[in-house]
Amino acid sequence: GLVVANIRGANYDDAFMADDAIHKYWTKDYRQSLRMFMRKRVHAVVGPENGILYAIQKLGLSSDIFGKPLVLNKKKAFLFFSKKTADDKTIADLRTTLKIMEEQGDIKEIFACYRSSPQKLETQGE
Repeated sequence: GLVVANIRGANYDDAFMADDAIHKYWTKDYRQSLRMFMRKRVHAVVGPENGILYAIQKLGLSSDIFGKPLVLNKKKAFLFFSKKTADDKTIADLRTTLKIMEEQGDIKEIFACYRSSPQKLETQGE
């Protein structure tokens, strides 16, 4: 009987999507989902943690208003290339760069930006 905001066309977990006892309310983005949550029009918001946390920050909300997240699953992120740009050298260079960024902690630092205050996010690129 719960209503969960879910971005239109997104499937984060097969079991969740197949559960007809959970009503999915389709939204255009996380901001709309969170606004509906704040207005008590939905009981929960589903999506990747970093995306939801970023939208919370951009809306100026505190993540303290939410309960503990229920992790449905963990998935790897993928990069997709156009067939016109996906040559072997570009893919090899990207793999090497990502490995170096991971080893140096750059990737964790990038994701940490999504958990920073809105003011910090806006000034980091300056």
